Order: sequence, then structure tokens, then C-alpha cells
Amino acid sequence: MRIQWKKLLVVSLAAALLGSNLMSMAQESAQSRTFSVLSVSGDEAYVIKGAGKEVKAAAGMPLGQGTKIRTGALTSVYVAADEDKTIRLDSNTQVEITKATSKSLKITLKSGEIFFNVDKPLKAGEEMTFDAAQTSMSIRGTSGVLKSDGDITTLYLLEGKVNLMCGTESITVNEGQTVTVSEGANHTVKLAPNAAQVSGAAGGKDVVLSPVSTFQWHELSVGGMEAVLEQQDRLELSAIGLGGPVVSDEYLARLEELEREKEAEERQQMEKEEAARQAAGSGGASVRVDGKEPELPVSEERSSSGGGWSEPETDAPTAVDPPASTEPPTVVEPPASTEPPTVVDPPASTDAPTVVDPPASTDPPTPVDPPSSSEPTVESTDTDTSGGYIDSNGNWQSR
Repeated sequence: MRIQWKKLLVVSLAAALLGSNLMSMAQESAQSRTFSVLSVSGDEAYVIKGAGKEVKAAAGMPLGQGTKIRTGALTSVYVAADEDKTIRLDSNTQVEITKATSKSLKITLKSGEIFFNVDKPLKAGEEMTFDAAQTSMSIRGTSGVLKSDGDITTLYLLEGKVNLMCGTESITVNEGQTVTVSEGANHTVKLAPNAAQVSGAAGGKDVVLSPVSTFQWHELSVGGMEAVLEQQDRLELSAIGLGGPVVSDEYLARLEELEREKEAEERQQMEKEEAARQAAGSGGASVRVDGKEPELPVSEERSSSGGGWSEPETDAPTAVDPPASTEPPTVVEPPASTEPPTVVDPPASTDAPTVVDPPASTDPPTPVDPPSSSEPTVESTDTDTSGGYIDSNGNWQSR
């Protein structure tokens, strides 16, 4: 009996602990942050939730811990948390919501560029962190631009203050300042001579941490300038030389120039990726674009149903013929075009023209004798030897 009571007590305690854990998890889930897509600009924005399939991002789509977001060329996405935290993904950017609970929010930038803005300082006990390659930064109420291509990470701080960690090295970055972190000895940015060398900062790799320096608005990338322009009413930008209204002729001219350059580059990128996909779909060898696999590979199962985006399976997409494209266009004949035009003969054109003979033109002209030509010329002749002759007057003369 005692043994049975002990077993029953153990089971009861286990059930109580399990119930407590489930309640704690439920409370944590209930208090998780409201995270969703605010807006999408462009056609290449995708979301993967956990181990699920990639679907096309759309405004209002809920997000959560473990969600991955990716943008392609000529596309940007705004996401929001708690109604006072805004993040903008620029084109060709990949991020993951590593953590999203009531007390902690962590965003990992895999590659590309993001703009972030936290309108209100975090409450006591709250934490918001951005990770990128070799760095991690904790923010409380600030805005800035974070860029990373895997080897080089750069922070441009527009407002507030952040604590940036690089391995065991910690630095403070204030508004209007920028800092760059490069991995290994083959970093591609030119750093000041007194740049800090941080050993073992990222998985045993050495990184170079540049000195903190100031910057102005025209040093921002096109994505950063677009975000500043779009969010100007919520930002204080005097630290980067925009103490007055953000929209100025100089600002807009610079932004327009950068946007043209960026669009041209990304359209070339899209053409290369499309060529790579076509080559891969034709059964050829794997094609790499600029040393990398195509960013948007053809997946095995994709459909546009259910609010998500997908590509067809292995078959080429069915081409939808435009209206009447399968038949040659009907030629509307002009009036009487099916018969040769009736030739209207001009008056009397069917008969040969009547030739009017000139007067007496059918007979040879009668020669007109000159004066005295009507009488024959009597030639004197000496043939008569009878003893006389006819003189010039026609008289006979004896010899």
C-alpha cells in the first residue's frame, strides 16, 4: 500500500509540474509579440514559417518566431512588431525572426540591408537585438540602417544609441555615427590605421572593427535614403544633416540618381537568374550567377493557391494564349476588295482613235509649175538639115 501511495504521489507531482509548464508556455504564447507584414512593394517577397514551404508575402500576414523573410530584386517589405517597432527589408535581403516573445525580440540579418525604427524606448525587462554575421547589437529606442554581405557588416545610426558587441569587444555607437566590421584579413573595406583587431570574435575567425566615425545623409545607400524619406515624420534626423524638412531638391535628386543605378543593376541580376533557371530547367548543368547559385531556384511543388506563391513542378508553365492568338487575325476586306476593280473606259477608249486626214493628204500634192513652166521649152535642134531652122521665136529661117 505504501508503495502504491508513493507511486501515486510521484504521478501527481509530475502532472502538476507538467500542468505548470503548459500554463507557462500558454502564457508566454499569449504574450508573444504581434508581428506581421505591413506592406510589400514589388513581386519578389517570400516568407517561410518554420519547416513550412515558402509562400509569397502579403500585407497583413502574421509572422512569428522562426519565420524567415526574403526579398528579391526591385522589392522591399515593411514588417512591424507591437505597433511601435518597424523594420524595412531592402531588395535582395534575408532575415530570420530568431526570437519573438513578450520579453525578447531578436532579428538575424543573413544578408542584405534593413532599416529599423523603435519609436518608444523598451520597457524594463524587455530586450531587442539585431544580429549580423560577427556582430550583435542591443537597442532600446533608436533608428538606423544595418547592412551585411556575410563578410562586411556596417551600421549607420540615425537616432539614439546602441551597444555593439563584436566577440569580446564592446563599443557604443551614437546617433550620426557609423561603424564597420570585416571578417578576416581579406576584408574589402579600407579602415583607419588604428582599426581594432579582434581575435576569435566569430567562430574563431579574426575580424577587423573600424573606429566609430560620423556620416551624413548622402552617404546612405539608396535603401536607407528611401526608408528615411518614407519615415521622415517619425524620425529626428539633425545628426545626419537633415535638420530641416527631409524632402529637398538635393535629396530627391540624389535619391533619383541612386534609384536609377540600382534598378539597372537589379534588372541585370534578374535577367541572369532567369537565364540560369532556364538552363537548369532544360537539363543542362547547374548554372551559377556571379559565383552563386540562382537566388530563386525552381522548387518541386509550388502553386499560387491558398494565398501563397509557388512555381510549377518540373513541367514548364502552361502558356496562356492571348485572345485570338491561336488563329491569324481576321482581315477585314475593304469594300469590293475581293474583286478586281472595274476599269471605267474613258469615252471612246475602246475604239481606235479616228485619224482625221489633213486636206488632200491622201493624194500626192500637185506640183505647181513656176511661171513660164507651163510651156515646154523648145530646144533648138540642128537635126533638121533641109536648109533652114526655127529661131527662138518659132519662126522658120532659111539658111
